[in-house]
Amino acid sequence: MEAAAVAIFALAGIFLLIPVLVIWKGYALSVLWGWFIAPLFGLPLLSIPAAIGICIVSGLVRYRYNEAEHDGKSFKPLCMQFANPAFALGVGWIVKTYFL
Repeated sequence: MEAAAVAIFALAGIFLLIPVLVIWKGYALSVLWGWFIAPLFGLPLLSIPAAIGICIVSGLVRYRYNEAEHDGKSFKPLCMQFANPAFALGVGWIVKTYFL
């Protein structure tokens, strides 16, 4: 009974975290777009909802199933959903600040 409750709380936590991660990715893309793509090509800025849509579509296009990442015992794939946009924003900020 106790293990089932822990599993339910873990699953609920993951489902609550997914929208936050989607918004985080959209935010990161919209900022990076404004720093690099819009000025370079003279394009308009991306809103966060538009950036979220682009992230969703690009995720569908480039999705590959990796059995090792889905063993059910690791939170690494979930952690990478946060870390990848954070790393991209960090590197983008350095490039924008010091090289443009």
